[in-house]
Amino acid sequence: MLSSLQKYQQVASIVELRTKIISLSSLVLAALYLVWRGKHLNIGFFTLFSATVLLLDMACTGFNTFFDFWNGTDNKDHNHESDKVLVHQGVSPGFALAVSLIFFGLAAMGGLLLLFLSGAQIFVLGLASFLVAFLYTGGPFPLSRGPLGELFAGAFLGLVLFSVANQVGTDSLDQASILTALPLALWIASILAANNACDRVSDALNGRKTFAVLLGAMWAQIYVYFWITSGFVLALVYSLTGVFAKWSVLLLPLALFFVVPQQIAIRRMGFNNKSKRLVMQKSLATFVVLVLAVLFGFIFDLVVD
Repeated sequence: MLSSLQKYQQVASIVELRTKIISLSSLVLAALYLVWRGKHLNIGFFTLFSATVLLLDMACTGFNTFFDFWNGTDNKDHNHESDKVLVHQGVSPGFALAVSLIFFGLAAMGGLLLLFLSGAQIFVLGLASFLVAFLYTGGPFPLSRGPLGELFAGAFLGLVLFSVANQVGTDSLDQASILTALPLALWIASILAANNACDRVSDALNGRKTFAVLLGAMWAQIYVYFWITSGFVLALVYSLTGVFAKWSVLLLPLALFFVVPQQIAIRRMGFNNKSKRLVMQKSLATFVVLVLAVLFGFIFDLVVD
């Protein structure tokens, strides 16, 4: 009989709880951005929206865990990540599917409550989000199996989520703010690109056509660095031009003292199945530090001014 802690650990692994920092970052960045611009933030409604988004994100990841095991993408021959509990711990795929459906159902309840409180516009956005979650991992042609997976995920978790959060938080959409989260979207794309670079060999064997598979080993690595660097340069430009807080002009270069050693360590390990767990940990750490440089820029600007 499994303990409650073991069950929790299994669920956390199935939904890859640690990666929810990505969608959470978009939500926190959107909230701080609104406050920084002097907008009124509907905290209660924004909190409900954020909880719904996180539940949907966990459901989406859970479905991805299930489908990757079901279609043989994740198997013992190529996967060396100990937290892939369906592969290495004998956890039932039925349990993973049930967990995913529960989170999906809770997200649906949150969506219906948002509909009741706000109206049809948010409901339509919610339906679109549910459709995106399904098409990314399921259906006859999952987006995650093709060359546009990281671009799609970066655009949705960065630009789209940030823009919708702006609308939810203020009941209006400022079109000028839509591209504000572009650096965030580029950094999210870099995480997905790193993941696919590690899975390049096994993905090719399983018929996936990700950019990493199409580009080959060397260019797949360059592709990862392209997204990180592009996001950094754009964030710096935003800070210099007033799109982001001016404090980030100082904080972003300071972040490099952490980011560069992390990327050097990744380069030494190489992008492969055996190093994937550490590569993803360091990629997420890079993402978090860069996002914090932007977030604390807003905070310092609010406190100082």
